[in-house]
Amino acid sequence: MIKGAIRNYFLERYDGSSFVIRQKAAVLLWSHLILLPLMVIYFIINILRNNPRELLGIFIIDLAFIVTLICGIVLIRKGKYHAVVTFSIVVVTILAIMGNLVKMPVQIETGSNSLSVLMIAVIVYAAMFSTRRVLAFVSIIFLALTVSLYIFALAHAQPEVHFYLMSATLNHIIVVVMVFCLSYQNSLITDSALSITQQELEKNAELNQTLEQKVEKRTAELKKSMARVKVLSGLLPICASCKKIRDDQGYWKRIEAYIHEHSEAQFSHGICPECAKKIYPEEYAELFPEKGESKNKAHPTKAYLDSCRA
Repeated sequence: MIKGAIRNYFLERYDGSSFVIRQKAAVLLWSHLILLPLMVIYFIINILRNNPRELLGIFIIDLAFIVTLICGIVLIRKGKYHAVVTFSIVVVTILAIMGNLVKMPVQIETGSNSLSVLMIAVIVYAAMFSTRRVLAFVSIIFLALTVSLYIFALAHAQPEVHFYLMSATLNHIIVVVMVFCLSYQNSLITDSALSITQQELEKNAELNQTLEQKVEKRTAELKKSMARVKVLSGLLPICASCKKIRDDQGYWKRIEAYIHEHSEAQFSHGICPECAKKIYPEEYAELFPEKGESKNKAHPTKAYLDSCRA
């Protein structure tokens, strides 16, 4: 219930976007919502455990990261997914660089510091939400920063710790390279999977559109066919003697002419036995004697009249 309410409130502007954008926007939103309270707790703990005057630069960077997360959530709510990705990667990369530069005088002999985690997070973040070019660019920046920190530390540290500096720096470089390779491969797999999914959705959309067009076509044909069908209904004024029908203009028409005009029926004329007896009594008596059978069984007129009687 809470999850659905959060989605409806923050992601309603992405309903018309593609499947890929909707999924990435959802992951981006939840990453911000989870990181924000954790960073607030981390910031409060740092203030309580450390002297703010000594680590003022780190506190400012942590606070800037919290503000970045808040701005990201606001931009996601406004539907600006691409702006959030670009803004967050640029700002967090700058904060990671500043954090390393600020902590160099404080932890000069460590070779790396706690902000390396933030550097790795930026690499993963770039792999999930941005292009692989951005991922490669960010990784190169952090590798160059790690090497520069190592050179700076060699110039200011005691000779006996140079080996440990080199070991820590190599470990840091290995981690960055591993994260880059795994993130790059993961982005390839994710993009391929999302691309296939998007293609399937587009194919289904085209299929549905085709089916809808066929249904509309069949419906139009059915309406057209129904329009051609003429149905006689209501009261028909018919003459009691000659059986002519009066039309709407007041003209009397033969029944077959009237029905032909108002329907698709066609007439073929014949004569019924009763009329044949009245009109042609001699032929009728010859064909249908009252007693016995006709000697001319194969007479064509008799066969026709029999079929009419049947």
